[in-house]
Amino acid sequence: MKKLLTIVLAVALIAAIAYIYMLKSGFDFKTFLNKNNPKTAIKRVELRVKCPNLQNLLVTSTVEVTVKNMYKRKHNNVRVRVKAYDKNKKLIKNKIISFYDTLQPYDSLIRPILLPGKARTCKCAIIDSKPVKLRK
Repeated sequence: MKKLLTIVLAVALIAAIAYIYMLKSGFDFKTFLNKNNPKTAIKRVELRVKCPNLQNLLVTSTVEVTVKNMYKRKHNNVRVRVKAYDKNKKLIKNKIISFYDTLQPYDSLIRPILLPGKARTCKCAIIDSKPVKLRK
């Protein structure tokens, strides 16, 4: 019984290490599970977005939205959705912003956004981008 438990724990440890490695190297785990479907083949997560510093002012709140390119391909016209929530976790603003500058490889773009004064937290997500094809 101890041998079986040791084997199960070893397999779980190896799976956890593989999962952490995949997240760090930029693979999306959901597409890895659907590798036989050509629409959801393994894709490298190229862009990441963050909006960590929400500053509350008297009437409005501001947040700096940062989009980072994690890969060697350029991106044009990156669109980001920003959702602002109040202290009761109720959605108070849903805003879509566009970065019209070209996002260079391994670079980032920062844009300040105005939100309502009641905003306490925000969440960001990449909606769309136009990647420039790599030349071989």
